[in-house]
Amino acid sequence: MTGISVNLARQEGRRQKTISKNTGINFFPSGSRMASVVTVKTEKRPAPDSEDGETVTKKARKLLPSLKTKRAPELVLVIGTGVSSAVAPQVPALRSWKGLIQALLDAANDFDLLEEEESRRFQKSLQEDKNLVHVAHDLIQKLSPRTGNVRSTFFKDCLYEVFDDLECKMEHAGKHLLRSVLQLMESGALVLTTNFDNLLEIYAAHQGTKLESLDLTDEKKVLEWAQEKRRLSVLHIHGVYTNPSGIVLHPAGYQNVLRNTEVMGMCIFGRFGLNKEQLLCWGQYVK
Repeated sequence: MTGISVNLARQEGRRQKTISKNTGINFFPSGSRMASVVTVKTEKRPAPDSEDGETVTKKARKLLPSLKTKRAPELVLVIGTGVSSAVAPQVPALRSWKGLIQALLDAANDFDLLEEEESRRFQKSLQEDKNLVHVAHDLIQKLSPRTGNVRSTFFKDCLYEVFDDLECKMEHAGKHLLRSVLQLMESGALVLTTNFDNLLEIYAAHQGTKLESLDLTDEKKVLEWAQEKRRLSVLHIHGVYTNPSGIVLHPAGYQNVLRNTEVMGMCIFGRFGLNKEQLLCWGQYVK
């Protein structure tokens, strides 16, 4: 991972916010709404003398001067696994997509929800690194059987098992990152995340600040978030584990997100001011 320290200073130069952690950060030029997107996710650390390492350093140097001129209300922080894995590194489900599927599979086995042959098939697919999105889809389908019009709670039970007791698994060394994000939110920045956990919300509650977790199942609130009416809300575009119905872990789910033109139009094109080419780039980056 690449270590980058970014100082986000208000124009009046009096209050300074710092995001400092081993994170990757991507920046898009501001659009008509004067919103800039800062993307945080994990990246592999390149060799010190590699060309990739030099490229990352050059990009960082170009990025920093632009960010220093931005005020918090002009920022949208897009948070990926880099933040969660830094705060709770002992939770495999927070470190990678494969780790999450493995954790769900382990929970399903612990609850005796899979036959031995089914479990071996899923495990084999994971080990062979087959299309993980489809593996996740098949596992969710297996954990979500219907009885008439009622869907079982097996998937919900496994999600809660995977993300259970996150509060006790947060390490002090990573909390300063959450503190920086929370300070930026309190100063007007918006936060969007691809993570399923609610570590930021948990941390904020301990600091006396209530943050609301939003997902795309509540279009009214999401549109209000995009219109800056719900600044103390965290938008989980792939869902949050506390609301299993909003979890996006399979191909159809991702397609449904993109087909929601009203929400995506407001959140991506309207709020961020991105054109189609930039949206495709952003989508590939946070995938």
